[in-house]
Amino acid sequence: MYSYNLGTFFIIDEDAFKSLIEVYVNKKAFPSTRVINRLASAGAFENIDYSFDGKHNDKNILNSFLNCNFIVFETSNNCQLACDYCSYGKLYDSLETFRDDELSIDTAKNLIGYLYENGTAGWKDNSSKLTLGFYGGEPLLRPDFILSIIEHCNSLNVFPQYAITTNGILLKKNIDLLVKNNFQILVSLDGPKDGNTARRMINGKPSFGQVVDSLLFLKQTYPDFYKTNVAVNAVLTSYTDLDREIKFFKNDLGLSNWNFNAISEFGTKEELLAEFNKLNYSAQLPENETAINNAASNLCWNAPIDYNLLFQDGFRFPNTIPTNTCLPFGKKAFLSSKGYLFACEKIAMNMPLGIVTEESLQIFSSEVASQYNDIFNKYREYCVRCQKFPVCTKCALQSDDKDLCPEFLEKYNLQEWFSDRISKLKNRKTVLNHILDNARYV
Repeated sequence: MYSYNLGTFFIIDEDAFKSLIEVYVNKKAFPSTRVINRLASAGAFENIDYSFDGKHNDKNILNSFLNCNFIVFETSNNCQLACDYCSYGKLYDSLETFRDDELSIDTAKNLIGYLYENGTAGWKDNSSKLTLGFYGGEPLLRPDFILSIIEHCNSLNVFPQYAITTNGILLKKNIDLLVKNNFQILVSLDGPKDGNTARRMINGKPSFGQVVDSLLFLKQTYPDFYKTNVAVNAVLTSYTDLDREIKFFKNDLGLSNWNFNAISEFGTKEELLAEFNKLNYSAQLPENETAINNAASNLCWNAPIDYNLLFQDGFRFPNTIPTNTCLPFGKKAFLSSKGYLFACEKIAMNMPLGIVTEESLQIFSSEVASQYNDIFNKYREYCVRCQKFPVCTKCALQSDDKDLCPEFLEKYNLQEWFSDRISKLKNRKTVLNHILDNARYV
């Protein structure tokens, strides 16, 4: 059964299914059974009336910042690589400059100190998970910065989970520091040598050999850590052969965790769109079991709700704002090498949420609330008609005005959309079994 209101499929017993056929086909009343009552109490059968009443204001942005439990430091925007799709590269407009800035250790400590004194999300106790991430550029160009932040947190009796995104060139040199502090390591690697073509050194030479050498060294030296703490992030480009890349990560590198991301079109310079399109991944995702198995958990639209929510009293799916754009600081805060605070590292650097220096910290709460509300106002008329709204995964900050939402789905196409995807799944028993094994019966 699919509930549009809750935006997900449910596996129900045959009697409940037949009862719903009677309700919707033969227009009979809802029966009072355990399954039907539980789904009804969660709002699965209600008429849909989206008001989109959620709006940002000064107060909720400041509260979101004080509750932020994931801070990412851009230690430097310097890097040994010059990737074709780099957000600081020639394809994009940005407030940030490339290779010119390093984040001051005292500025980072000032942010930590402010949240330690005023924050509520695990800064003074272990009541909630706290994560500190290091990003670049290439963060391992500044191991002194990383070590200083770790020592500073230790002095405050703050013990977060540490994470790092690295190009892997200096991984071997700094591995002891990362293993000792139980880092979660995300290595940027697009695939084997041919698939990794867009990730070039500054001098134009391939980066592939050095990165793979570091990964295999880590695998041999710390095999248990490698299995649990190392993952790969790959960018889909015109050089990508998805099935080949998956086999390489799984068989050659022995990894169990990897993910693929598309190149962001948001912020692309208009005059370089043709060059962007030439680099962009344009092939259809292969219709093979290997690729689909990696996406099997995303049966609907990449964001099925947790079935356990159905067993919480008074649960309702929170349809309050257009799109799936995060509340500023709702998931993380990204401190750039210039000291600007952004919502995350994935959006173009042209909408700062605040600024931090060695002595001060300012959140642009009024300006940010106004900017976000203006963005949402553009989407309201689309979202209220879109059949994907309950499970929308689109960030409005990553969309250009010229193409408000390529995923927009009118009501009359919904059944056809589902029918196509379910028909494909029916021929893949491995995928179906995976879904059934991980599903929750109501």
